[in-house]
Amino acid sequence: MTGTSNWMRVRNARSGLTLIEIIVGLVLMAMVLASAVLAQRRHADVARRAQNVELVVAAADGILEQLYARRGGFPRRARGRFESLPQYTWVTRPIRREVLAGVPVEIVRWTALGPDRRSILDVDVCLASDR
Repeated sequence: MTGTSNWMRVRNARSGLTLIEIIVGLVLMAMVLASAVLAQRRHADVARRAQNVELVVAAADGILEQLYARRGGFPRRARGRFESLPQYTWVTRPIRREVLAGVPVEIVRWTALGPDRRSILDVDVCLASDR
């Protein structure tokens, strides 16, 4: 019986979790929770940026239409703000001259800039060249 009682004591002594096992489990749970929170935050940022790009594209359509309708034609060098999104700006600049189908043209790039001054949307416009 001595062998059996020793086995029972060893088994009873190991029936619970040690403090180290509990700490390791808590650390793992904290890491998983932190990863989930970071992933959710990144998702929210991406969704917000996508929504802003969608708003910029919609507003850009109206701005480009107004620029085409201007007296004097589409501006080669200009800048402005989005009325509906005042933290966003736009700028135009000529990027190159070409001859397409025997017609000299100038390519002007219209760029929408975000609050951080980084490009959100570029539209290349082909205009008849004076030269």
